[in-house]
Amino acid sequence: MAFPWANVRTTVISVTSAALLTAGSLGVAPSAIAAATATVKTQTQRMSDANLGSQQNGWYNPGDQLTLVCSKRGQPVKGFFSFNIPNGGWDNLWYKTSDGNFVADVDIETGTLNDVAGSDCGAGGTPPPPPQPAEVRLGGINLDQACKAQWGELATEAWLKTNDAYGWQCRHMETVSYGGLIAPYYTNIGGLDMNRACADQYAQYGKPDAYARLVENHAQGWACFRKG
Repeated sequence: MAFPWANVRTTVISVTSAALLTAGSLGVAPSAIAAATATVKTQTQRMSDANLGSQQNGWYNPGDQLTLVCSKRGQPVKGFFSFNIPNGGWDNLWYKTSDGNFVADVDIETGTLNDVAGSDCGAGGTPPPPPQPAEVRLGGINLDQACKAQWGELATEAWLKTNDAYGWQCRHMETVSYGGLIAPYYTNIGGLDMNRACADQYAQYGKPDAYARLVENHAQGWACFRKG
């Protein structure tokens, strides 16, 4: 359980002692030669850009040490440190890390609500991307219905082949008799396209551009969204 007084944020800026000694002996001010680092406080998305609508490339986990290369203002999100942020806890500051992906500032410990990266990811003459339309959460996915839509009436239900978010498959179930006993018999048919599932499910409501996104890292963590 997290408590407000336990979430004191610290910024780690590393400068070698040799660099400090050399700079001091020359009578000039030392300069930071390493980027800021931060600690991940809760499981958070590893995104290809500074918004949750971009490609997700996995997760950062609690305790991970990240090197912050540059910063970018992106989609406002809530997270671990929202209790400490005015305006309802929303934070639009993201950092690009040394692995080339983005992490939300709200879920990492940097010691301040201000930008600690020292450089803008959009610098260097590259124009900022156009504003993204707001993302609207539509609801969950009817997986059995999605199986029928993608595989036909032969698909009777969805099932978890592996116990994770990407383990959903479609199968056919029929009853068979063994020695006078009736028992179910299952035949696996194939995988399930979550983006198509959302598009098919919400097309009847005039939202054929719906897409799927994993909002929680478990099998039931899928939800459907669309751009507002």
